[in-house]
Amino acid sequence: MIETAHNARFAQALEAAHIERANAFRAVFAWLFARNSVPLAPQGLTEPCR
Repeated sequence: MIETAHNARFAQALEAAHIERANAFRAVFAWLFARNSVPLAPQGLTEPCR
């Protein structure tokens, strides 16, 4: 999307919106590709099927 500012106040608002959008995308990608260490239950994989 091409955004053009007609005055300084609007240009500042567009810049702030761009920064917020970048932070939101960064947070989503950090959440998607996070490597969280989750311990398995000691007997979780050794219980027989019922």
